[in-house]
Amino acid sequence: MEQLEEAVKLALDPTVPSQATEYCEKLRDSSDGWQVCLALFVQKKERELLSMTGIPFESAIDPTANSNSADALASNYAAMNLCLTDFVLKFSLAIDEQIVNPTIIRNRKMLELCTNVKDAMREESVFLLVNWWYNIIIFSKLDPNITAQAIYLISVYISWIEKTLIVNDKFLSSIFAYSNHPSLKSSVIVCIAAIIKKGMPNPEKIEILTYFNLPSMISQLQMNDPEYTEEVSKLLNTSGMELTAIMIESDKSSLEYIKSQQLLESMLPILLSFLENLNYRISSSVFPLITDILALYKKSVKKGDALSPNQSRFLYELLQVSVKKSKYSESFELPESIDLNSDPFDISFDEDEEEATFAECRRQFRLFLDSISVLIPLEFNQYVLSAIKETFNFIQANSLASIPNSYSNKSNTPFNWTQAELALYLTHLFIVQQSSKGFFSYFVGKDISKNSLAKTLEFNPSNPLKPQNQPNLTEFDEIALLMFRSGIVNFSRPLISLLYFDICTRLNQMFVYYPDIFQIVLESFLGVNGIHSNHKYSKARTWFLFLRFVKLLPQEIISPFAVETINSVAPLLEIQPETRSNRYSQSSYVNGFGIFEFQLYLFEVCGVIISSQLIPDNARALHFGKILNPIFSTLQTMLNVSPASLNSQSIELVQTHHYLVAIGAISRGFPDSKVLLPTTATSFRPTPLSSISIEAFTKAAEMDILILEKFSSFSIIREGVRVSFSRILLTLGCDALGHFPRFISSLISFCQVDELADLLGFLGQTMFKFKVHVSQPVNDLLLPVIDKVYTALKNSSVSGTDEALMIQNLEKAYLSWIVSFFSSDLDAVFMSEGSSNTLTQKLAFGVIHKSIIGWLVDKSGEYSLANISLMSIGSQMQPSSNKADSDNLKKTQQGVKPSSLPSDKDINKIVKERTLRQVTAESLGVPFNSVQASAFRDRFLLFVQQEILPVCFQVPCSGQFDFADAISSQILGEICGILRGFALVGQANGDHLLIPKSRIGPIIKPQKDESAPVNIDAEIISRNKAASFLCYEFLPKLGCNEFNSLNFVKALLSLGSKDFKRFFQQFITQPS
Repeated sequence: MEQLEEAVKLALDPTVPSQATEYCEKLRDSSDGWQVCLALFVQKKERELLSMTGIPFESAIDPTANSNSADALASNYAAMNLCLTDFVLKFSLAIDEQIVNPTIIRNRKMLELCTNVKDAMREESVFLLVNWWYNIIIFSKLDPNITAQAIYLISVYISWIEKTLIVNDKFLSSIFAYSNHPSLKSSVIVCIAAIIKKGMPNPEKIEILTYFNLPSMISQLQMNDPEYTEEVSKLLNTSGMELTAIMIESDKSSLEYIKSQQLLESMLPILLSFLENLNYRISSSVFPLITDILALYKKSVKKGDALSPNQSRFLYELLQVSVKKSKYSESFELPESIDLNSDPFDISFDEDEEEATFAECRRQFRLFLDSISVLIPLEFNQYVLSAIKETFNFIQANSLASIPNSYSNKSNTPFNWTQAELALYLTHLFIVQQSSKGFFSYFVGKDISKNSLAKTLEFNPSNPLKPQNQPNLTEFDEIALLMFRSGIVNFSRPLISLLYFDICTRLNQMFVYYPDIFQIVLESFLGVNGIHSNHKYSKARTWFLFLRFVKLLPQEIISPFAVETINSVAPLLEIQPETRSNRYSQSSYVNGFGIFEFQLYLFEVCGVIISSQLIPDNARALHFGKILNPIFSTLQTMLNVSPASLNSQSIELVQTHHYLVAIGAISRGFPDSKVLLPTTATSFRPTPLSSISIEAFTKAAEMDILILEKFSSFSIIREGVRVSFSRILLTLGCDALGHFPRFISSLISFCQVDELADLLGFLGQTMFKFKVHVSQPVNDLLLPVIDKVYTALKNSSVSGTDEALMIQNLEKAYLSWIVSFFSSDLDAVFMSEGSSNTLTQKLAFGVIHKSIIGWLVDKSGEYSLANISLMSIGSQMQPSSNKADSDNLKKTQQGVKPSSLPSDKDINKIVKERTLRQVTAESLGVPFNSVQASAFRDRFLLFVQQEILPVCFQVPCSGQFDFADAISSQILGEICGILRGFALVGQANGDHLLIPKSRIGPIIKPQKDESAPVNIDAEIISRNKAASFLCYEFLPKLGCNEFNSLNFVKALLSLGSKDFKRFFQQFITQPS
């Protein structure tokens, strides 16, 4: 090391540099040279070697040594090595980055190391660094980049060093001197913000903020640079947020709160000036502070405190600024190439950063307006409603709506489309804010009951467009009527029409009282600015809004205009298909979102209108013919095409797919059918479909099946038929079940792995809805579906993540399908004798459970699949009763007290009822209590004892099972359900299985004193075959001693489901 020191000294001597330089290069290239250099730099006694940077370390140690002498300072810095100074500054910044930066994740050992480094640096090094920074700052002849780095270094170190080293008059005044320096002023503002953000007691924070006096300081700054102005606004934002935090933590009567409030209110005028700045980046910089101020005000008002005059004045000024800043630029044009699924209030303009910033700021200003409406509702309503009314009156008085862009009235007052859009925007905002009160709350002194509404809908025979009763209007109702009558929708701006139509969908109940206004709105929807717009995005979005508008209207309103509406919509129903290869072209599709997807809304509109009970059957038949006949004609032609002449990208297949999905969309407009079950109360009768509708959808279902049977080898056809038929099935109900077996059989034959998961989900939903009505089709389809699933799993090769996820999804769907058999009371299909494959079905039932066990055990911690496996087993152990008249017994499954359990009288009453499970079994020729069924259940219980119970203990005992994990906790609950179900089956009184509550309360109930604990003795255990098996055979084989086995069974019989889950977790984790 001595040689290295000598080499450094020689290298500084211009007469003998070559030999020393050669030695330094050799040292650099050596493997252990860095250790020698490190030892050199950490030696404290050789400070003169560090002075090669030109830094007066000796004077830093002794601050009294000529620190005030300008000549001495100049001489000390005359030989400064700027490059090495820059290196030391960056090295110092790297130290902070490594030991302080909160974005770096550190383990406990590293955290301790970083803490020790900081403590060691605070002892001496920090003092040296601070004096060094000060000398750099006051030496004005330095490179500005060096000074900027020093100031920035202060801003990062201030978070963990002693603040008094920096926060003093000498240091801060030196930093302030650069506040208007062209190159350093931004660094100064950042440094001041870092000082203010430093953690410290509230009194000290207030003292520092008082010292800075930001309003006065900011007023002296020359903010002609947008980037610098943005930094200043961020400084104000930081300071204000610190003050609001102090006010939230402090008592309102405390001195800290009062001082903080005074400081904050002194900043409010400057805050509003930044918010009003034309540059939206500067405006957005103070959003967090305004959010905190509004939250502080709301918290104060919630406590019952009134707003001060200054606060109310600030809120009113904030209201004005927010409304002004929410206005679009006159040059803005809504692009057609945006995501068609975007809401016009949340459009993301990725192609234009300025427009994207405005969109984000507008959303934030809307939040401000929401808060202001709560804090000063009277002033808010007065200002907003006045602005809205003024604009609508101006438009109506000057007939401006028919002129496209900019206007001026007779008095030459300029008017722009952005003012009209802003008025609609405020109207929409006001409606949303008032939505919690309900629309009818706007009417004064009006009965809004259901009977009153029905009476209102009784139109005068002489004038069907004039209701018999009209309510008294509030001011807002007048504004809504003024908006409709102003003709503002006729502006040729997509944003205006979209806002207008969105508002119409929220005021649909108003048309009950004003059918004449409904005519105006309907004509607008059907006009050139509505569903017939030339703007792609506006047109597609309006189709969706039109559907929502029609669906929310009472039938009495829309039915008289059915012919007019369908005639206007019909030309838009022409489908122009494209192959997948050019589906994303800009001609018909925008950013990958096809126009056809939005055409489906129009088909659904037709379905909603045709489904009205007020339309005569002859008119309904005409409407069906107008829409469905072209579809049926095209599909009939398609049946004559040979599948061999087509490929998967054929335009004919795409068109067929679209027509099939369109049929499903029409069906979606009809209400779902209500399925009458054998145990349903006879007083309930759903409204039947008209014969015309049944005939039309039956023909559509038959067409679906014919298309599927002929072109089932094409996935696009299978997808279209599945979507179409699933909707028709919901509409027709049991009338469509005749096509169900052919539909499933055709899909099963060709469907791929990804389609199979969706098909199993559809099967499960159909089984749950129709229950006993599909028992025979499900019985016939059981084996083909199981065979298809296992074949797909066997033949699928996993070559990547996508394939693995696909297989996993299929396994989950399969297990969920098994669960649906029991939740739908269709488990009797496994015991059916009506099929020639009875034995095979029994074998399949065993294979199902074998697969469940295999997936449960072999997944190595894939507990999402294991959870479904356990649910499947648990559903079989504890099948639901689903009795029509026992809904009053189906309560929440948590916290049930013994006193709320069903009595013996309740049990006897329910047992006498025929459950859906019994009805299903009888329909399949399997009497529920037959010898065959009993024998099958015995075999299943034996299977549970041999296969299921070991898994219930094996899974939670595995090393990968984490009891703290949410999914693992859910699995533990399923395991406890299986164990309790097993014990319930073993009870002599098997009627408990019919009562849902008995499956969550204690299995053995207290007899008289329900508050006393149940005494479980050996005799009681011996009466329960399952409990006896667990206590004397199963648990001892697992290694449990007699005491633990007995305690486990006692807990199983005497605890409710929630308490037993806690016990089971303790039992698993404790030593045997």
